[in-house]
Amino acid sequence: EDVFATSSCTSALELALLLSGIKENDEVITTPMSWVASSNVILNRGARPIFCDIDPSTGLIAVEKIPELITKKTKGILFVDLYGQMPNIFKLRALADKHNLILIEDAAHALESSYQGVKPGQLSDFCAFSFHAAKNITSGQGGALSCRNTELGKKGRILRRDGVINDE
Repeated sequence: EDVFATSSCTSALELALLLSGIKENDEVITTPMSWVASSNVILNRGARPIFCDIDPSTGLIAVEKIPELITKKTKGILFVDLYGQMPNIFKLRALADKHNLILIEDAAHALESSYQGVKPGQLSDFCAFSFHAAKNITSGQGGALSCRNTELGKKGRILRRDGVINDE
């Protein structure tokens, strides 16, 4: 796994979609219950956000409703950890594996959360974090991206800085 700083959670999500190979006319299943950046990054790639209903008791994506939204164009699931809660990451990972989808986690609101012992970023392919002034842990602004695939993480480190490689 590789984790590196970004200028914001939004830029971390943008890198995750780029590194995932999400492109024009692809579909990414996501939740409407989030800050606009979660959907805008999908639109910025030329892809289409497919909104899944939410669980009314938690506000989280209704994981059980995702399978009915998967089509040949679906390339990923971008889910959001919200209000310090995480959806059932085990079911999300199983769905992603079954349908060969990229699993992207927006953990801007759940840095310190866990679901049955699993922390944000442990089972998703990419996980974006926020250090905005309104979050639990802040640097005034900024973000981070975790990548399960270390080779993609190395590429992400280069892309976040306009191709500049620093000896860290």
